[in-house]
Amino acid sequence: MVGMRKYIIAKALRCIDEVYPDDNDANGPHFPLEEFIDEAGRRVLLAAPLHAIPNRAALTECVLRPHTDGSGEIDLPDDFLKLARLRMEGWQRPVLAAIPEEHPAARRQYHPVTRGGTAKPVVLLTHGGTRLRYFSVTEAQHRIAEGEYIAYTSLDDTYPERLAETTAWMLGALVLGVANDADGAKTAEARAMEILSAL
Repeated sequence: MVGMRKYIIAKALRCIDEVYPDDNDANGPHFPLEEFIDEAGRRVLLAAPLHAIPNRAALTECVLRPHTDGSGEIDLPDDFLKLARLRMEGWQRPVLAAIPEEHPAARRQYHPVTRGGTAKPVVLLTHGGTRLRYFSVTEAQHRIAEGEYIAYTSLDDTYPERLAETTAWMLGALVLGVANDADGAKTAEARAMEILSAL
């Protein structure tokens, strides 16, 4: 197969052609596909179910900052996109998604009675997406038993092939959006989400 970027760009042109009936052969070189492909890949990975993303990176080497109340923080690497799995020693089950710190459930974690514990742990994404805050462990157990995340900086040949079509539609939606075709962009994004929901 050609490089994944070129493959998705070629598919995106076909997607745009489906939605945008004008002659796109002449416009194809002028569409800013290369400029938006990394953003399309990022959006698809954020929305994709974890089972559709085979490539994971380890969190086990990240810096831990234990707090005396049983919570703690993990400094995230620069390529962190989303949490795939975190289980601290002593937790009965892993956490598969981090809650944004703006979410109403995040406020409950700062109260000792309503916060997560070893049976139902909770992880927040804090500090602008640069740290994870976990709740809670016993003081002696601030060690990561399992930790994986989805790494992403740009779309390259390691990008999951099963997400290529979804990403092509998302890329088409972004490009149609900047081309002031709001209806076409909505149609393309809806198609991307439809394919994603079937994974």
